[in-house]
Amino acid sequence: MRSEQMTPGAGSGTPVVVVCFTGNSGLTDYSVSMCRELTPAHDVLLMTADSIEPFYRDLGVPVETAFRRSRHYLQDLLRFLRRVPRLNACSVVFQGPLKLSFLDALAVRYLRRRGVVVAVVVHDVVPHAGGRLATASLHFYYRSFPKLIVHSEDAESRLREVGVDGAVLVVPHGRYDIFDVDHLTRAEARAALGIDPAHRVALFFGNLEERKGLEFFVEAARESTDPALLFLAAGQDFVSAQSPQLRAVVRGDEVLPRLRVDLGRVPHRDVQKYFRAADVVVLPYLEGSTSGVLKLAIAFEVPVLATDVGDIRTELPPEGRLLTGTLSARSLLEGIADMQHQTTPQILDDRLAWRTIVPQMATFLLAE
Repeated sequence: MRSEQMTPGAGSGTPVVVVCFTGNSGLTDYSVSMCRELTPAHDVLLMTADSIEPFYRDLGVPVETAFRRSRHYLQDLLRFLRRVPRLNACSVVFQGPLKLSFLDALAVRYLRRRGVVVAVVVHDVVPHAGGRLATASLHFYYRSFPKLIVHSEDAESRLREVGVDGAVLVVPHGRYDIFDVDHLTRAEARAALGIDPAHRVALFFGNLEERKGLEFFVEAARESTDPALLFLAAGQDFVSAQSPQLRAVVRGDEVLPRLRVDLGRVPHRDVQKYFRAADVVVLPYLEGSTSGVLKLAIAFEVPVLATDVGDIRTELPPEGRLLTGTLSARSLLEGIADMQHQTTPQILDDRLAWRTIVPQMATFLLAE
């Protein structure tokens, strides 16, 4: 394991260790945001993958690269289990499971037997894929923790239903203000992306997945008759293997005049371009517990059109809109049209600021 010491925290010398198996995902964004707010008052160490984006190395959070690619999971897990007890951490906070929930649960239980204080941030109560076995393994994992942090009361209720009896803290998912790097104007963002200034842009951002309602977004673009409306999707392809029809669109074999797909993981510094360029962020999710994309939209003050999934209802700003009734391409088009005349200014809810959330976390994590 390789440590890269950066600006130290102001704590007692026994760190809060935040563990994130991936170095370039939404979980990493959350981990870094959390650590950055903890650092001024506490000694903090982020243990993550060696794929961590270079940008994060400049944010003053001490980093130890503990994990590599998934094929090294078992080897890295054993090294991690040897390393963690030596840190004498006051709390070790996992960002969801590492890789395999069942084995991760056994690892957590081993650490607890070694006297390590552990907690977990629950981002998904139910796995996105894998069926009953994956769900049972994930719930076994959550039952391994004495302390859990969730983003909604609904998530807490669902955990209790599957036998989780640990202490639970409910705090919102913080908004992702770490992406507003250059404070771009809309004109600058659109120029950088090559988008006509006269267009209205409906943005679908993040992993391109069926569970996120990509099919309905694509069909809305197919049915749209508004030449000024651009449907912009940006993210990694997680749908081609499941849907030949969507593969044709995502991969560019079928071209829709009002749809643009920017395929691939969006680099950290480019995220701001998409949200500054957008008029509305569309979240037609079919399932999920929370949404990091929603927190990005809130940070960039972009109105959101979303389905009532997970904690979206409780986190959606007043100027956002929930889709009601049956989700369809037509309902998306009607929702986007209705939001065209949105005039209510967005108010940044202080509940979603990391400076509000993290002190609550620290009190919960460090309590005896």
